[in-house]
Amino acid sequence: MWQTWLFLTLTALCWGIAPILEKYGLKDTDEFAAVAVRSFAIFFVLLAIFVFTGKMQTIFTFPLKKIIIFSLSGLLAGLLGMWTYFKALKMSPSSKIVPLVATYPLITVILSVFLLKEEVSWQRILGTILIILGVLLVK
Repeated sequence: MWQTWLFLTLTALCWGIAPILEKYGLKDTDEFAAVAVRSFAIFFVLLAIFVFTGKMQTIFTFPLKKIIIFSLSGLLAGLLGMWTYFKALKMSPSSKIVPLVATYPLITVILSVFLLKEEVSWQRILGTILIILGVLLVK
């Protein structure tokens, strides 16, 4: 269990630091170009990891269905989502944009109930209400 908390903490740190770098970097920069540079950096680091760990063959044995799923996910979150996020971040303070963007779990909760047939518990309903209240407070 401690490993889960370690990874969650590292994720929160990475996602907490990145918007500060992005806000600074977006000054006098095209948002679409910023997404491209970010994506190239990720691609080259991942390529190096796959080459040096000998896992390159796993990419070529990936099932087509999973390629489509992860490609759509990348286009939605990695391209369109990042571009619209960078546009908003460039126009408004990061202290306002980041919490509003962080409401995406609300959409995930709603879609997971209807599309994935996940159960609705009172904790999930309460959490969803708290997300909505949080958005209203930041707005």
